Amino acid sequence: MCCADCERFDSFQPRVSIPSSISEEPRPGPRRGRPQILEFTKAQQLVLDGEADLEYYAAEIRRLQSKILLIEQKRSRLDGYLEHYRCLAAPIWKIPDEVLGLIFEHVCDGHARLQKIGTEKPSIPVLRFSAVCSHWRAVLHSTPSFWSDFVVSFTADDAVGRVHSL
Repeated sequence: MCCADCERFDSFQPRVSIPSSISEEPRPGPRRGRPQILEFTKAQQLVLDGEADLEYYAAEIRRLQSKILLIEQKRSRLDGYLEHYRCLAAPIWKIPDEVLGLIFEHVCDGHARLQKIGTEKPSIPVLRFSAVCSHWRAVLHSTPSFWSDFVVSFTADDAVGRVHSL
């Protein structure tokens, strides 16, 4: 029989055929006593054939697991490769620079240039947006309203040393 997926000819025929119902196969039990020599020989051969079948099944499972692993690795490599092109094909790249600049102005309006001295984590959206990618940085740098002035506020609690360090 030829496998359509892997185009591999699989001619394996199990040596041991298992009956569809367990009741079809007589099983030795305490009531039957010792098996006859013919039954004993047949049982030995059945065990040998069954062990050989089990070895084949184990080898086939290993082969298929190896194939699965190879396919998963190929899939992972392709996914990583496509990630770059997914970014290039993102709709954000269709937005004209002027519109992108207007979006930045809207988002950054008011609090964009206001930073309290002494805060632990500065939060200036313009700086965050300019760190996203070189294109956004270029758009922000080419928009003078972002860089024309900065407002810095001081509170009475700020140490004089901090003011002098500016």
